[in-house]
Amino acid sequence: MRTFSLPSPDGQFSATNTYDPTIQIWHFSDKTLLRTLKGHKDWVHEADFSPDGQFLISGSKDGTVKVWQVRDGSLIRTLLGHQKAVVTVALSPDGRLLAAGFVRGEIRLWQIETE
Repeated sequence: MRTFSLPSPDGQFSATNTYDPTIQIWHFSDKTLLRTLKGHKDWVHEADFSPDGQFLISGSKDGTVKVWQVRDGSLIRTLLGHQKAVVTVALSPDGRLLAAGFVRGEIRLWQIETE
């Protein structure tokens, strides 16, 4: 298991986890907690901000990938990946392609529309 602390592309926010099914969004400059994202059923392995910083993608041990709106913390969609843990997620530089890596080396790709 590992934790992450991920800065948003504009440096205004940071996303962190703490070995549980939630993600915390922090305002970077004054270190205040803005919101806690809840929706995964098991701990979150990794997350990635969209290139414009409007969305956060998270991958969990529960086998799902979730797309969150950073502004209000709403869950946009859940992508069912596999019954195995999602151990890594990444968005393409244009934010349209999402890659998720699973235990045992499997990779799944999705085209993402967040509008």
